[in-house]
Amino acid sequence: MQSISREIVGAFIFSRDGMILLGKNKPGGVYEGLWTIPGGGVEEGENTLTALKREIAEEVGLDIDDADIVALPSKHGESTKTDIDSGSTTIIKMHFHDYRVTLNTLASESELISGDDFSAARWFYVHELHNLEIAGPAKKTLLSMI
Repeated sequence: MQSISREIVGAFIFSRDGMILLGKNKPGGVYEGLWTIPGGGVEEGENTLTALKREIAEEVGLDIDDADIVALPSKHGESTKTDIDSGSTTIIKMHFHDYRVTLNTLASESELISGDDFSAARWFYVHELHNLEIAGPAKKTLLSMI
């Protein structure tokens, strides 16, 4: 069985007025149809902060250069992936680098896109989060932050 390692970044993005930004995952991907935070894999030659800025720009269209960015405790996880054609299984060892990103702008001042992995991107009030279908890892961390 093959094993690979992946570095993953994620952003818990808050507006100046306390709203949180989530994206709804497109069909066919990880956490299909669930709301989650922007993020993704660190590419070769990138550090985690560069990857975070790139992923946020790709997924929701925001520039976070002027934002307050604070690293959260990193986490590790493991998953398996089976190739449909060959039937071979790969263990994917993941190291998650999450950040709390606080923008200097109001949610209403942010122009969002739904790019890359998201079918929608939207700001939510904290009280709305309890009624959303949020991907498990993001929900656990998010609820501990609010």
